[in-house]
Amino acid sequence: MSKLGVLEIFFGPAWKDEDRPGLAQFLGKYNFDFHVYAPKSDAALRKNWREPWSVQYLERLRGLTALSHAQNVRFGVALSPFGLGDHVSASDREILREKIRQLDALHMDIIAIFFDDMPVHDGLAQSQIQALEIVRGETKAQILFCPTFYSDDPILEKVFGAKPPGYIEDLAQSLPPQIEIVWTGPKVISNEIPADHLVRVRRELHRAPFICDNYFANDGPKNCKFLKLRFPEGRSPAAFAQAGFWGLNPMNQIHLSQIVMLAFLKTAREGMPPEAALDRAFEEMCSPGVAKILREHRLLFLKDGLDQIDEPAHRTLATQLSAFDEPAAREVRAWLDGQFIVGNECLTD
Repeated sequence: MSKLGVLEIFFGPAWKDEDRPGLAQFLGKYNFDFHVYAPKSDAALRKNWREPWSVQYLERLRGLTALSHAQNVRFGVALSPFGLGDHVSASDREILREKIRQLDALHMDIIAIFFDDMPVHDGLAQSQIQALEIVRGETKAQILFCPTFYSDDPILEKVFGAKPPGYIEDLAQSLPPQIEIVWTGPKVISNEIPADHLVRVRRELHRAPFICDNYFANDGPKNCKFLKLRFPEGRSPAAFAQAGFWGLNPMNQIHLSQIVMLAFLKTAREGMPPEAALDRAFEEMCSPGVAKILREHRLLFLKDGLDQIDEPAHRTLATQLSAFDEPAAREVRAWLDGQFIVGNECLTD
């Protein structure tokens, strides 16, 4: 099947560095292939990408790389060069070169260039092709590219502007086949990613797509009020066979994310039925008491959401969870208390 990993690219509260060693150990233990770091809240990789990176910032990235490498997990960073315009200026070319050199010096396995969720302009494809030519000249790492239109979902044009004619075709024809191209499926958040859809996308991209699977993501103003403890459904072995890589963009809750990522892995790699896979993941990642709470209230968290939990139910859940000093329980309590609310930055940042 596709190589399976994590694309940490969500909006909203970022994962805490104190939890990252545990994440790396989890990814290594279960043989995930890669981890790409690019939370939208890290402005140094997005809106402020032109500003110099401090020594401390680069050392932090070096440390994250080392955490993954110690677990035999490939690591990368995604840079989002905002505001390139129709043509990449001489000054932006040099800044981009320097950024890629700095990332390359940290021994990144993957260097990603993401143009997702940005305003559209006429020369969109050409400026992105120019940027990727610069990147290719500065690194031997695997290059991952996310276009501005990374799905057929009409919401992208509604929010960011009309897709220029021939946009995907121009990219597919111009980019060398070794550059991976991100695709999220029929929708930005795809409940199903059918094999026949990926057959068509593979043909249009002139390569196997690199799937960014937002199935578990909960980083929008509405989605943040739900915990996506979903059965890993709607993805078949035939679909996995059409993609070179399959990256999960999970929840803002790092420990709850590991539960659903493990369930996904058990279904995708081992063929375990989705409901059994999630149940097994609860057992492996939580104490029996917390697993019981998550099973019993899963649909409340997933379907009803924060706004439908009244004060008595909130108090009861908080009391039950407070009996357990473990990460998953603490994250659910923090979510109940509104600590993971995401605003409209997903439309502006």
